[in-house]
Amino acid sequence: MKEIDKAMKGRFQYKDTELKWVLQQLHRHRHENWRINLDPEKAKSEKKEKESILVEAIRQKGLTHMFNAKDNLLSKFKLSSLSWDEFNDDCELLMNEGEFHSNEVSETDDELAQEEVNMNI
Repeated sequence: MKEIDKAMKGRFQYKDTELKWVLQQLHRHRHENWRINLDPEKAKSEKKEKESILVEAIRQKGLTHMFNAKDNLLSKFKLSSLSWDEFNDDCELLMNEGEFHSNEVSETDDELAQEEVNMNI
């Protein structure tokens, strides 16, 4: 880092932590490119897996927010025979077990997924 600091002296104002962060990001980016060059299919599948985990986390956060706010949309889907707590528990179980299928992230039917996206489902 000292050599970089000498070369950049007077050009930019930065802190050592900022320089370190930029170098780490550059290393990460180059490492990812190297991995993609080794096995593009494996890198693609890993990226898709990470994205699906992220989507699932976002959905869980959204559902939690909807329950905390007692969103009217959830009330439409709640059976009258269930209490709000039972309905909440059932939805959490469904989200945590992951045994549900969402067509919008379907890996087998991209056309259906695009159709639903177009319809804003």
